[in-house]
Amino acid sequence: MNHAHEVGIMMGPGRGSAAGSLVAYALAITEVDPLKYNLLFERFLNPARQQMPDIDIDIPDDRRQELIAYVHEFYGQAHMAQIITFGTFGAKQALRDVARVFGLSQFDSDKWSKAIPAMFKIDLTTAYKDSLPLRNLISDSDQNRALYQTALALEGLPRHYSTHAAGIVLAQEPLTDTVAVQDGGDGIAQTQVTMTNVERLGLLKIDFLGLRNLSILARATQSITYQTKKPFDPKQIPLDDAETLKLFARGDTNGVFQFESAAFARCCGGCSPRRSRTSWRPTPCTGRGQWSRSTPSSSASTARSQSRIRRRRSSQSWSRRTAC
Repeated sequence: MNHAHEVGIMMGPGRGSAAGSLVAYALAITEVDPLKYNLLFERFLNPARQQMPDIDIDIPDDRRQELIAYVHEFYGQAHMAQIITFGTFGAKQALRDVARVFGLSQFDSDKWSKAIPAMFKIDLTTAYKDSLPLRNLISDSDQNRALYQTALALEGLPRHYSTHAAGIVLAQEPLTDTVAVQDGGDGIAQTQVTMTNVERLGLLKIDFLGLRNLSILARATQSITYQTKKPFDPKQIPLDDAETLKLFARGDTNGVFQFESAAFARCCGGCSPRRSRTSWRPTPCTGRGQWSRSTPSSSASTARSQSRIRRRRSSQSWSRRTAC
């Protein structure tokens, strides 16, 4: 983070569970003061979450590789690696690959693909139940039945590997003491196990997330500075800026990270934010958008939450002593 600030890379203020960490804020990893906004570092208070908390670092997508190269150079090949990810056989891909091995023409292979219903992540078993053309193809010949059964056996298995879109791992000891690695391209090592297994091995995973929104914001900042001949920092815009709040009240959130989806725009249009330094968090709802608000003045609600946590901890401690 220090290097990013030194070379002028615009970073995100922090999000996810790490945004509630006072240590992360003190180290300038995040820019959100958890005391000011009464945030709880919930990952360490949730007994259902046993793994280490993620720190999601938002980076302009056109400078992400630059930062990865710096981290690799700083920590060294033995201590930093990117994470492997596997692409698996989907329904259509399994049929196409098996059809090619069976020697079918492109025309006949397309028949199989077109027989699969256009449903997101549909599997072959569901496709067989829902698609009459697929059932007809399978019943046409013994070869077709063998083709389907082969594709069914391959479905869900790894087909190819690539590099995880965001994650890297760092280790104090050489990574090869803990995990198998291979060449991942660009001279950077790549783990031979996926993200989930990397965490189970106890390695620290950091997500370097390349965001187009930050790239646009960085270019806009540079343009404003150039045109006005004055330094401009978007972080100095007041959080209760009236014109900005009007955009949110209208649901005009196109281009605003995590607020530009149609669902968020509808929810924003259903409220009229007026409070200074208000953070918005969507809650499960039906119909019109409902929102929970968290502001610096909501200390009473936070105090009640902290009181419940203390009572729960006290109860768990008493149960352990009783059991002993």
